[in-house]
Amino acid sequence: MFVVVKIALRFVTTYPINGKINTFVWKNQMFSLHEIIGYAASIFVAVSLSMSNMRKLRWLNLIGAATFVIYALVSPQKLYPVAIVNAYIAFMNIYYLFIKKGTDS
Repeated sequence: MFVVVKIALRFVTTYPINGKINTFVWKNQMFSLHEIIGYAASIFVAVSLSMSNMRKLRWLNLIGAATFVIYALVSPQKLYPVAIVNAYIAFMNIYYLFIKKGTDS
C-alpha cells in the first residue's frame, strides 16, 4: 500500500497556486491537500473491506476512519457529520482491537 503511495507521489508536482503550497498537480489535474487525504482514507477503507482476517480489517479500517476524521476537520467545509461517524468507527475498532481482543477470528 505504501509503495503505491510512494510511486504515485513521484508523479505529483507541487505548485504554489494563489499563494497556497498545498495544491498538487498530477496528470494536469489539480488536487488540494485535503482532497488527497480524503482519497487516501477511501483507499484504506476499501482495502480493509477486502480482508478476510478480522484483525487486519479492523487495523486498516481504524487507519481509514482516523484519516477520514482528519479529512473532515481540515476540509474547508468542516464536515462535522463525517468526523463524528468516523470517530465512532475508530473508537469501535480500538475497542475490539484492544479491549475485547481475542473475540474476533
